Amino acid sequence: MRRLAVLVVLLVLPFPIAALAGPNAGAAIFVSCGNVTKTTPATCSALHGGMQCYELAYSVNTQLAPLLSWIAVYVGRELQPLTSLSGVDFGIQYDPSALYLPAWTNCGSLEVNGTGWPQPNTGNTVVWTSPQAGYTVLVGYFTVAKYAGYPTSSYDWVLGPHPLYGTARVTDGSQFDDLRYPAVANLMGIGGGIPCGIDPVLPATWGQIKEQYRD
Repeated sequence: MRRLAVLVVLLVLPFPIAALAGPNAGAAIFVSCGNVTKTTPATCSALHGGMQCYELAYSVNTQLAPLLSWIAVYVGRELQPLTSLSGVDFGIQYDPSALYLPAWTNCGSLEVNGTGWPQPNTGNTVVWTSPQAGYTVLVGYFTVAKYAGYPTSSYDWVLGPHPLYGTARVTDGSQFDDLRYPAVANLMGIGGGIPCGIDPVLPATWGQIKEQYRD
């Protein structure tokens, strides 16, 4: 319990506690999505982590009628596994007029929600009591429905910086490493995907992200 309390305090600090790269350097935030008609993620184990990036299921809800889909959030590296992931901060961006969010499920030991979570432009912190390892670590998943009649760009679901810290980041419990982002899912089946390639996904501000994915 004491370790958990320390991790929470570290993650809610508004500044990095070390400048050197840590054991999670080079990690990225990923998304994997699909229809609940194909997969029903009743628990976190249904969308387990630990797989390599290319093994993550990537399918999309391409029907125009409102239909629930899941969007799973992962942290991982392509070329080498994570060894000591204890916490992650990230934010979300989407069009609430086009997408309806009925549920978010945390797959860590606990979470610290930012104000208004999980509304657009809000952030979350997920913490594990014991260090997580593997090529991918499952953070949690959203259950989402879409409304018909909006431009395809309105169905983009974007993960990026936590608004409080200005970046998406992970910690091993002693220092932070910035994650590569954004990660984009599109529920119309256009764009998005899993960034399995080794090309860097460069950090960007929410302003830059919204400019890129605006209608």
